[in-house]
Amino acid sequence: MIISIIKKNFVRFRDTRYIFYSVITDKIFFFVYFLILARLFDKSIYGEIVTLFTLCNVIAFFVNLGIPVYAQRIVAIKKLQSSTEVSVSFFLTTFLMIIYFPLILILAIFLYPTIELSLAILIGIIVYLYNYVSLISAIYNGLEEYKKYFYVIFSVKLIMFLLLIFTFILKVYNVQVFIILLLITVLIQFLVLFFLLYSKRIKVSIKEIKFKLIKEILIILLPLYLATVFNFMYDKVDVLIISKLIDFKEVANYSIAYGIYKSSAIFFMPFLVSGYTKISYLSRRDTAINLFIKKYLILVLIVGILVLMFVFIFSKQIVILLYSSKFEGSINVLRILSVAVVFMGLNNLLGNVLNGLGKFKENRNVTFICLISNILLNLILIPLLGIIAAAVVTVFTEFLVLVGDTFYLRKFIFIKKLKSN
Repeated sequence: MIISIIKKNFVRFRDTRYIFYSVITDKIFFFVYFLILARLFDKSIYGEIVTLFTLCNVIAFFVNLGIPVYAQRIVAIKKLQSSTEVSVSFFLTTFLMIIYFPLILILAIFLYPTIELSLAILIGIIVYLYNYVSLISAIYNGLEEYKKYFYVIFSVKLIMFLLLIFTFILKVYNVQVFIILLLITVLIQFLVLFFLLYSKRIKVSIKEIKFKLIKEILIILLPLYLATVFNFMYDKVDVLIISKLIDFKEVANYSIAYGIYKSSAIFFMPFLVSGYTKISYLSRRDTAINLFIKKYLILVLIVGILVLMFVFIFSKQIVILLYSSKFEGSINVLRILSVAVVFMGLNNLLGNVLNGLGKFKENRNVTFICLISNILLNLILIPLLGIIAAAVVTVFTEFLVLVGDTFYLRKFIFIKKLKSN
């Protein structure tokens, strides 16, 4: 029974296999990149880098307004007729830099005065460039141009790996050199993807911007923006709390385990990314929505349970093989986090469904409650139990998200049934 379900669902995903390739390429690239940093440099240095990336990503999410999710939904609905909305999305992303970079400088100086400011600036630029890449990626997903997007990111990441090999040959083991190489990679990826948009006749131009539309978009984006920020914050706040309450070495131990745990998302993300585009398109057809949820729910459960079992059983081997015995402190943390794998997959599915249906306020409510719970529990438990507490809180938070998403989705379906009757 289970085998037949898996085969049936994987046949359906053949048309979106390039999403899988893209996600795999991106995940493997960053996984290997940070793995190299972890093995080459001291745990404290690695912890500083992870902390800065986390800080910059949090600030980037605070200022990006959930624009990529909005852009994907609009493009999925309007396809090639979405030049105006896309242009406004790029305009807003560019304008928000005037908030982002001062915040990076102020918080880096105030919170982490021992870390080199030049490192914070470089990482800040990389993260904001990736905001643009995420926006363009969302547009390609909305257009269902998965193949073209994959070829671009694969080629760029291949160039990066060649540069890394060249760096090893020259024995240039300098943190800033590795950060600059990542900056070059993200910049090339952004430029290539941006200019390829014109081949799809979506013009990103000031002439396309209708300033009256900006206010309308901002009103639509507000609940989506808050949901995105809250979701990202509860996903990252533990690293910031550990960096302040304990030290950078424990940040390194926790981030290794958390990175492996989050990498398991590669088994869910391919069909979930395409699923958001599909649910946006099917948002007015109740029967199609119900069928969509049932099909994907079964697949996510099966894959999630298999991944959970593998990561839990082989946690020690995974950590030691990839990162060496230097990170033995990550093993028990990874075992605990593996329990959340199924919750993470289901949350990605149901979150995509809620966003695809335009239920941004509901998503915001769930993520806000989870963020507050996450912060309070981490502040209380981390001083008592260390990074083990952060792992337990992550599992609890993912479960809480699942409960909230399920509640709102069931409520939406119930109301739709009442109206139809």
